[in-house]
Amino acid sequence: MLEPELLPLGLAIFAVCAANYTDLKRRIIPNELTLPLIAVGLAFYALLGAYQRDVWVAASGALGASLAFAIGYAIWLAGGWAGGDVKLFTALGALLPKYEPPYSQAPYPFALTLLFNAVIAVAPVLLLYIAVSCARRPGIGGKIISPIRASALRFVEAPFVIVGCSALGLEVASRMGLSWPLGWLPAGLLIVVAYRLPSRARVPIAVALTGYGLYLAPLTAARAFVLILLALPGLRLLISAVNVANREVLQEEVKIKELKEGMIPAEVIYERDGKVGRYSPSYWELLRGSARKPKWDRVLADPRVAAGLTRGQVRALRRLARAGKLRGSLRIKKGMPFAPALGLGLLISVFYGDVYWHLVLALAGVPAGP
Repeated sequence: MLEPELLPLGLAIFAVCAANYTDLKRRIIPNELTLPLIAVGLAFYALLGAYQRDVWVAASGALGASLAFAIGYAIWLAGGWAGGDVKLFTALGALLPKYEPPYSQAPYPFALTLLFNAVIAVAPVLLLYIAVSCARRPGIGGKIISPIRASALRFVEAPFVIVGCSALGLEVASRMGLSWPLGWLPAGLLIVVAYRLPSRARVPIAVALTGYGLYLAPLTAARAFVLILLALPGLRLLISAVNVANREVLQEEVKIKELKEGMIPAEVIYERDGKVGRYSPSYWELLRGSARKPKWDRVLADPRVAAGLTRGQVRALRRLARAGKLRGSLRIKKGMPFAPALGLGLLISVFYGDVYWHLVLALAGVPAGP
């Protein structure tokens, strides 16, 4: 007898195949594909839960869809996805909210497994594209490295503060009988307090505490120190590279006269009191719905609108450019089809499991068996 969960699994595989075709051919994932599948996922688990008299099963489709939509929406605000990608991911979340792969199952929701696998599948190609594009542009390397140079002293200081305060905090927690994760509370509080101290006092205290940590657990403290010393600059370098690549590679300047309907702007263009203003919102501004909310008379370009520029907005921008109120170009996000990555991520997730979690277990020396 076939398992009932095979029906949504088959529909999910059909969804990514159809989305791959439309996304690669027409650069669109139609609502006629994604919206009905979201409804099917919600209805399927509601009926299955009612049949099994299990409230959690009945709600699982809605929970999976909600989580997938929240993740997809955040990625969309950052400019990584188009609206169709978000709806496809939401449909997959509704259809497969709690799928259990045969191998390397992770402890978090299946939607995250799907996303991690999709990113891992597409990362080599994307990184190669960004690296080649950056290599062709002079000065990119300097822009990426400049934040590291500016914060070099902080990166050297951080391992002493974190390792030293953690050693003392964990020792205090041990004597108080606090178990994990409460045992890390004193360590966290000490780190916060340390960073409130002036640098002249913080550095010698942190060095002394690090020595104390090396005395208590030499190998553990040394490993943690080296890991933090390498990880923090590496993480900052990665963030800097993503930010620079996003602006220099994944965006492009398009002349106003060459704008087309549907292009997604990377900056806000607005008109107020007959004057034109523009600015590039940060990711957190987009996530909050834009921190700046001046009294605009009219918005002519908005990165938060997934549909991109309307025909009326294109005409208005061209009129302003001809009138000399707007310089002759607009920064546009380069669209990249993500449906193929989601398709690969789904196949890996279904037939193998979570690649990221498998790597985490491998690094920790824990077997990743079924």
